[in-house]
Amino acid sequence: MDTARFLRLREVFDRALQLSDGDRDAFLARECAGDTALESEIRELWAGHLAATAEAARRDSPTSGDPMVGPYRLRGRLGEGGMGAVFLAVRDDGAFRKQVALKLLRGDQVSPELIQRFNQERQVLANLDHPNIARILDGGQTAGGLPYYVMEYVDGLPLDRFCDDRKIDVAGRVRIFQQICYAVHYLHEHLVVHRDLKPSNILVTDEGAVKLLDFGIAKLQVAAGEVTVPCNRLMTPGYASPEQLSGAPVTRHSDVYSLGLVLYQLLTGALPYRDPGAKLHTDAPPPSRQIREDLSRMPETTAQLRKRVVGDIDNIVLKCLRRDPHERYDTARELGEDLQRFLEGRTVLARPGHLTERAMKFVKRNRLAVAVCSLVMVLGVFGAWQALEAKIQTNRAAAREAEITRLLDELSRSSARTAPAASRARDVRRLREAIQSQAGTSPQRDDLLNRGLQALDALRPYAAHDPALARELVAAYQALAALSASSNPALSMAAAQNAAALSAPPEPGDSAPPPTHPVAHAQPRPPRPSVPAADSQAPAVPAIQPETPPAGQAEQEKLAAHLADVTAKAAGAEDGYRQLSDTSRRLGQIVHPDTTAAYTRMKLALEQAQKDLDAGRLDSARKNLDIADAWANRVLGAAGR
Repeated sequence: MDTARFLRLREVFDRALQLSDGDRDAFLARECAGDTALESEIRELWAGHLAATAEAARRDSPTSGDPMVGPYRLRGRLGEGGMGAVFLAVRDDGAFRKQVALKLLRGDQVSPELIQRFNQERQVLANLDHPNIARILDGGQTAGGLPYYVMEYVDGLPLDRFCDDRKIDVAGRVRIFQQICYAVHYLHEHLVVHRDLKPSNILVTDEGAVKLLDFGIAKLQVAAGEVTVPCNRLMTPGYASPEQLSGAPVTRHSDVYSLGLVLYQLLTGALPYRDPGAKLHTDAPPPSRQIREDLSRMPETTAQLRKRVVGDIDNIVLKCLRRDPHERYDTARELGEDLQRFLEGRTVLARPGHLTERAMKFVKRNRLAVAVCSLVMVLGVFGAWQALEAKIQTNRAAAREAEITRLLDELSRSSARTAPAASRARDVRRLREAIQSQAGTSPQRDDLLNRGLQALDALRPYAAHDPALARELVAAYQALAALSASSNPALSMAAAQNAAALSAPPEPGDSAPPPTHPVAHAQPRPPRPSVPAADSQAPAVPAIQPETPPAGQAEQEKLAAHLADVTAKAAGAEDGYRQLSDTSRRLGQIVHPDTTAAYTRMKLALEQAQKDLDAGRLDSARKNLDIADAWANRVLGAAGR
């Protein structure tokens, strides 16, 4: 037989033991609910119990030939439990007559351990004095050496039968139950844990006074608030707490759990678990869901009763029945006081936890799911932010492109001979500023840069007689070269050459050089992240002064040697730039535009220096070599050399 079935069998048998013969058959039929095997096992157990009881009575009962136990005459059997039998007795020694209840250890239960437990029960009762706890009056041993004790006789009914027979309403049942709470609290204050609270151990007199009985498995605590571990696990499974079933240490919170079960049964007519073992791993359903439709135990209808119980009473009972002892009421008095709040219509303490508390418990129960959901939410928020940022950047780029288009249209009108000279320089400066703010790579952007180069070339003939326009054109060409260096090298080279040509004054008699255009627009390369340059501020191209007459042979040889040095450095810079480009391409990135512009200007300046040296323009050659050397250093620095 498995543990769950044994606990169920024990629960039903213990409850049947408290009933009369007439009520027992109906009870078994209802509780077994068609489980003929269970009913058969209980009836066999009952037959064995009757046989053992009869044998013990014939052998040891003082009613067989000796109706006297000390000064008490036994009048009949009131009931019996797992350890002893209770008799109705009368003191009959001539001093006075008083009806009492006498509990005698059963003859078949004689063992050192049970005798010690029986004496302990007697001592526990002797130390208690409470109006809702049956008082002990006397004690001793029979002639056969069996221990007994005498307590006040309580003429009453078990708690559940009293309430059902009189059809007491919810409020009346709660008031009766409060008496039990305060009696149990008195036990706990005297360091006693009852451990067997159930309706059959709670009698109610005709006046409605509660009397708590049967301390046979009660246990003294070692100190206030400390736990006690029983030497065995005597209990009634249906009313036992999870820690009693599992063998864990038992505290006053175990009695609070049993009180919750008793209150549950008072309200619904049944216990929350058909299988007592289920309470180890399953939370109890709210009492309002378990109210039986076929019972007429209260004056309220089933709907009225459910409406009365749902809410506060549900919460109070479920707080008692929490599996973690520390989540229950700390004392039985707190339970009684919370029931008083319910009766007075005030807010009870057993309401559901605050949102934060419930959220924390949910997180602890579902850590993995919460972690996954949190990650999804974070990624969703990050993705939404990225999409919004991309949309903002796209809108900004579209606005800048629209501004550049508008400026190009104005430049087209400015290229007319009738346009004022001042407006040409101003329009070129505004175009340069708009171009410098245009980042990214797209076909529309490349088209705008090409249009920009064409617009600047259209204004270039006017630069010969307008120094302000010439300066603005040089700056605009340089900005255009830097911006298109990675996406359109041909356009970048053409813009740089035009800037250099405008910076150098023409030789006497020479006509202005025609503007340089890219042969073909290169297709835009894939976008590649930039590599930071050592310094994003590019040195300005110095204006080249008018040529001086050719110098001597020694000066020319010195410049030739300097040209060789700068050419060697430029070769190293070119090699570093090539490696930097290859690395960036493998990573899906691009070289920083400032580095590309420095590389382009280095080559242009070196080429111009070679031409100047060949033509004998030594001053111009020296300055261009210095420019090429500066740009070579910039490229080498970016390449990490």
